[in-house]
Amino acid sequence: AIAYTILRYRKSKAILLSSYMKDTAHVMDNFHMPLLLEAWKPISVGHKRRWWDCIALPEDVDPSEEAVFRMQIKELAFTSLQLLKAAIFDKECEPLFSLDIYGQIIGMFELNNLDLVVASPVEDYFLYIDDLPSPEKEEAKKVSQPYLDALGDEYALCCEGTAFFPFQSCMNHSCHPNAKAFKREERWSSNDSGIEAHFEGRRGHHFIHRGGFTL
Repeated sequence: AIAYTILRYRKSKAILLSSYMKDTAHVMDNFHMPLLLEAWKPISVGHKRRWWDCIALPEDVDPSEEAVFRMQIKELAFTSLQLLKAAIFDKECEPLFSLDIYGQIIGMFELNNLDLVVASPVEDYFLYIDDLPSPEKEEAKKVSQPYLDALGDEYALCCEGTAFFPFQSCMNHSCHPNAKAFKREERWSSNDSGIEAHFEGRRGHHFIHRGGFTL
């Protein structure tokens, strides 16, 4: 999230400065913070709490040790932040590298991130080969079989990922949800995922609303 914001800031800065041939220092004095806030905007929509405040207490940690546990998490975040600073620190984006902001970003992912599991397209390919009529199937296997032998059981491994989606983060949490996240297949673009919400109308009518977001 921090690297993403820095890249957005640098791009906006380059566009702005390209329209000013002189006195660029004066321009940046006036526009530095507005540019940074604009770059931060996509991340700003996510609900945030500091990571060490919102993380659930693990089952193997006694409630009497909660304060110690949360302090350890804060120290872990501090150590992680120092490593990040050593790698990508940008003086113009210094506010992004405060421990509070960093903790809020990690907490945002703790509260909003979405896990998706996508079936292996390689498995679909081999299933397609198996469904071919006999002459074509034997010919296709001359090409596909070496790949299947090389992959072994791993040919069916799914792809697992997690990310922050602004659209999904705007939805309220519910212990009895009426929506589900899904990976679009066949009829949908292979690069899209979506939210499918189910609403109960009058007289038992059932409505479905679909909204998409790009992976």
